[in-house]
Amino acid sequence: MSQPDFLLANNAAYVAKGELLPISSAPGDALFVPKGQVPAEDAPERYAVVTCMDPRIDPMRALGFDKQPAAIIRNAGGVTYVLDVSAKPQSIRSPNALISADALRTLIAWQELVHGKEIAVVHHTDCGMLRLSTEELHAGPKNIPAGLHLHEFRDIDEGVRRDVRWLKERVQDGALLKGTNIVGYMLENETGKLRVVE
Repeated sequence: MSQPDFLLANNAAYVAKGELLPISSAPGDALFVPKGQVPAEDAPERYAVVTCMDPRIDPMRALGFDKQPAAIIRNAGGVTYVLDVSAKPQSIRSPNALISADALRTLIAWQELVHGKEIAVVHHTDCGMLRLSTEELHAGPKNIPAGLHLHEFRDIDEGVRRDVRWLKERVQDGALLKGTNIVGYMLENETGKLRVVE
């Protein structure tokens, strides 16, 4: 089956179920907050989840967002940290800040659109990033852009802590909204259980 046939058939089945999240434009209920305004105090919290691209992870269901909208940002490893190979200490402003800057770009856009302040960083057991090496990738036969770093990790909990610390620094330097709450978690693939790391 071709890719379009596969995706369109699956989409038709999804639409037939009628389980779409409601789209409302009622004041105080709309997802996007008008520029210059903030959500009403009684509005539900707006969440963003940065997690891994691993298809075994279903963050909407695992975290209870199957009936409430949440921004789900996925990449290899659920990484937010940006390694700047040109400056010490690491700086987001350097032209060599690569790869995970897109997670930050997406979080900034999310905050501009919905004024959300709840960010969850969710890594998981048996992550493929434990098996990868930036050095090996660059030494291999692929034509990998110079300076590209995978931001792999050898300890999953430490990877979560690194990403949470880095995002909290973005709150301090004003890239993310003041008062943003950032918490890091580990999702156990084997059991589906979530635990707080930092």
